[in-house]
Amino acid sequence: MSAAVPSEKKDPTAALLRSHLGRMSTLALTRLEEQLSWFKALRSDERSQLGLIAQRGIAAFLNWYEQPSEDAWIVADIFAHAPSELTRSISLQQALQLTRVVVDTVEDYTPGLMDSESVPAVREAVLRYSREVAFGVADVYARAAESRGAWDTRLEALVVDAILRGENSDALRSRVAAVGFTPSLPVTIRVGRAALDPQPMALQSVRRRVAAHSADSLVGVQGDRLILVMAGVAQPERSLAAVAECFGPGPVVYG
Repeated sequence: MSAAVPSEKKDPTAALLRSHLGRMSTLALTRLEEQLSWFKALRSDERSQLGLIAQRGIAAFLNWYEQPSEDAWIVADIFAHAPSELTRSISLQQALQLTRVVVDTVEDYTPGLMDSESVPAVREAVLRYSREVAFGVADVYARAAESRGAWDTRLEALVVDAILRGENSDALRSRVAAVGFTPSLPVTIRVGRAALDPQPMALQSVRRRVAAHSADSLVGVQGDRLILVMAGVAQPERSLAAVAECFGPGPVVYG
C-alpha cells in the first residue's frame, strides 16, 4: 500500500493577496488616471494597453511572491502582449512612472489586509519586485532602441545608395523623410576610402563628427567607400578638413 503524498502547503498571505487582485488592479487604473497627466492624453487604445500592462504587473507580483526565485520571467510576463509601438508612445521615464504608481498601489493596499507581523515581509517583497521590474523596463527600452537604431541605419544606407544612383522617386522622398533628413538645404557629398573593417561604434563616431559640422547629414558605407552627405555646410573647406580623419588612406572627392 503506497503512502499518500502530502499536498504542498500554500502561503495564506499569497492566497489573501490573490483574492484582492481585482480590487488592486481597479485602484491602480484609477490612480493612473488621477496622478499621471500624460496618461489621460493618450489614445483610448494606448490607455487600454497600458492598463492591461498594469494589471499584469500586479498579477506577476503575486506569482513572484509565491515563487520569488523565478525572477527571469517577470518582465517578459508583464510585457508579453504589449505591442512594440508602446515604446514609441511613452518614454522610458513615463514607463517608470507607471511602474511606480502600480507598486505604490500594492504597497498602500496590502497593509490593511493582514496582521502587523506579515506586513514587513510583504513590503520587502514589493521593494525587491519593483527593483526587478525597473531594471526590466529599462532593458525593454534599451532593446527597442537598438532595434530602431539598426532599422534606421539600414534605411539610411538605402537613401545614400539611391542618391548615388541618381534615383528620383516618391519612394526616395519618403525614405528621406523617414530618416529625418532635410533636403531643402544645400548638400555637399564627400566620398573616399572607408576605414578598414568599420564597426558600428566607429560609424557612430563618424556620425557625431559629421553632425558637428553640418545642419543635417547621412552616412553610408558601400564596399570600401565611405559616403558622407552633409546638408547646410557653412564652411565647406573647413568642414572637409574636420571630417578628413573619418576616411581611410587615399583621396577624398567632394562636390
